[in-house]
Amino acid sequence: MTLITADLSPQKILQALPKSRDRAICASDLADALMLTEAQRAQLAALLEKFERTGLAAIKGERYWRKPNPALFIGTLRCTRTGYAFVVPDDEHERKRGDFFIHEKNSGAAMQGDKVIVRLTAQAARGREGRIESVLQRANKTIVGRFYKAGKENIVSPIDARLLFDIVIAATDTLNANQGDIVNVEITRPPAARYLPTGRVIEVLGDEHAQGIDIEIIIRKHRLPHIFPDAVLQEAANISAKIGADEINKRVDLRSQLTLTIDGETAKDFDDAVSLERLANGRVRLGVHIADVSHYVREGSALDEEALRRGTSVYFPERAIPMLPEALSNEICSLKPQVDRLTLSALMELDHKGKVVDYQLAPTIIHSAARMTYTAVNEIISNPEGETAIAHTHLKAMILQMHEVARLLIGRREERGAIDFDLPEAEVRFNDEGQIGGIVRSERNIAHRLIEEFMLLANETVAKHLERLKVPSLYRIHDEPNPLKVEEFAEIASSFGHNFSMNGPLPQRGFQHLAREIAGQPEERMLSYLMLRSMQRAKYTPKNVGHFGLAMKSYTHFTSPIRRYPDLIVHRILREVFAQGKRGDEEWQALDLGRKYALKKVDWPVFAEDREAAMRRELEAIGEQASLRERAADEAERELMDWRKADFIAQHIGDEFDGVITSVKDFGFYVELNEVFVEGLVHISTLRDGVYEYNERKHFLKEKRSGRKLQLGEVVRVAVDRVDRQQHLIDFSLVETGKKVFADKKTENRKPTFGGKNEKPSFARKKPKKKLKKSDKAKKRKTA
Repeated sequence: MTLITADLSPQKILQALPKSRDRAICASDLADALMLTEAQRAQLAALLEKFERTGLAAIKGERYWRKPNPALFIGTLRCTRTGYAFVVPDDEHERKRGDFFIHEKNSGAAMQGDKVIVRLTAQAARGREGRIESVLQRANKTIVGRFYKAGKENIVSPIDARLLFDIVIAATDTLNANQGDIVNVEITRPPAARYLPTGRVIEVLGDEHAQGIDIEIIIRKHRLPHIFPDAVLQEAANISAKIGADEINKRVDLRSQLTLTIDGETAKDFDDAVSLERLANGRVRLGVHIADVSHYVREGSALDEEALRRGTSVYFPERAIPMLPEALSNEICSLKPQVDRLTLSALMELDHKGKVVDYQLAPTIIHSAARMTYTAVNEIISNPEGETAIAHTHLKAMILQMHEVARLLIGRREERGAIDFDLPEAEVRFNDEGQIGGIVRSERNIAHRLIEEFMLLANETVAKHLERLKVPSLYRIHDEPNPLKVEEFAEIASSFGHNFSMNGPLPQRGFQHLAREIAGQPEERMLSYLMLRSMQRAKYTPKNVGHFGLAMKSYTHFTSPIRRYPDLIVHRILREVFAQGKRGDEEWQALDLGRKYALKKVDWPVFAEDREAAMRRELEAIGEQASLRERAADEAERELMDWRKADFIAQHIGDEFDGVITSVKDFGFYVELNEVFVEGLVHISTLRDGVYEYNERKHFLKEKRSGRKLQLGEVVRVAVDRVDRQQHLIDFSLVETGKKVFADKKTENRKPTFGGKNEKPSFARKKPKKKLKKSDKAKKRKTA
């Protein structure tokens, strides 16, 4: 396994320091204990110096120890587009106690996303307040923004409204950018108390209205690696697609078994294929065959380093940023039909109840018979005598049997408490000219569920096998929900007349019961989203605590190594396990360590103690990197979808839509449209029928005189008023009996109120009022 040179976690460095002077440690010994790279050792020295300067640590004779200081904390600065700032503590216990509100005067030189040390300055009923003492790590080495000239100076105004400073660009560092161009800027000097940051243009992306510019902005804003280094491309080009006889002889040959892939219409990177056969004993053998990427991407290679750096593939509506070069992801590794492909397979024997009674994990070779789509498989299942079924007669029987097995698996998951968040997702539809023609609900049919269930079963089988062999592995864990968030959600559900409780032997039952109760109700979509938001985020770690949402004690990711690095790591662990069976004495060599029966035979460590220890340390760092890259990919995909929604709804200014109130704040409420999956703000200032008061606990606005309520889940009709495309913000106005509720006369000159969730509208935005020296004549950013 190979570690990437990533930023150190200041919180983990602090926790690694001894608590007493008697056990103080020098920096080099600490670096050795943490197995740091040379680049990370330099980071360590800088962190320790800042710890000592702020009072988090002490030093004597070049030896450090941690000082108890209940007023100092490490966290991440989060700014809002309205100018407010908060520090989210890194320590899990402190995070449950809430964030630190940071006044403008106490923000120092920190920027959005920076890792900082914050000092507690006040403890009020509404929460904690703090002052930033030091910036430990800068999050924004580059920033995307709009270039413009302000007098004699060149300014870049960040696209991300949470970055509250303009950037000053020297005349020699503009890269010949024109007025209004979107550029990528490298920060050469961070902001200081009296200075704006300075930078140099490293890329001119072009006009802000150019087609595809939004994707280019988001790639750089979220720092997504998108260009493969030459060494990586060369390695990929040198890999042969030819499979030699020696390699085939090392594998279970499944080429004669009927196998197929089922994926989306536009998919090209086929990670998985499936097969099903009925056995003489009445059971069925389900085969889940996964591309053997680990055979081609070797540990420590340039391909491996780049895959770890990316962590995952990123999928946009018109473009994918693959984790691996397309020569591998779309060709050599992709399980295309009618060609031999190397795979790792989970061959699982199921009884009549869908229980796995036996299995084999093995390196295999397959020959997929067909590439099927979810649509086609759904048509075969829904209409076994229809045209699609007739066209695929040779596959129909197996597909129908797979459907029966999937139903058994779904039933078993529900029985043990698994929560199925069948939430609708938005899908962008384009017209013939490449413009957005609509945003619709993406279809999720029984074929999606079928493949999902098979992949879940394979992932669980692999996770259990590795855990029972007591070998280090990388798990996909999902902690239990935060009790405070659950309590808040229960109150909201109660306001709709639904009782919600996690009491009982299976806490998941409460979520299951509520999901069934709200099915088909107007509040279903909104409560389902709120239910999901009350949950923790799943992550990768070598420490298994189970998966709450799936109600599984052991779970991993094994089924998508073309597009997820953790899956590739699990494949490597499996290959290393398989290799152990070929070493040692006769008793050891007689075991197939990929079979279930081996679990009862092995009563000695599979790996040497030092190998296990090294693996666990490496897996922890890989898990952190993979979780970080997954979050970045999710945020990028979500932001582009928000951008697409804003682009689409901007074509419908003045049009009316039905929707549901999804969030209520003191400054207004948010409405999600039923037809096009777009959400916007109805600001309180647009309501003309009285004065509204906000009930935070019960999430509604109430008009004082009439008693009229605007509350969560209420169905309303709104008109599209304004759209800020680049900030993806949308203003609606409430409509009643075909008329707007606000008086047009009063709003003709009103500034746009765009706001995000948990933020006040932009016309109320507070901007940092840094005092600039005369040399810094650049104007501060204007509000949207």
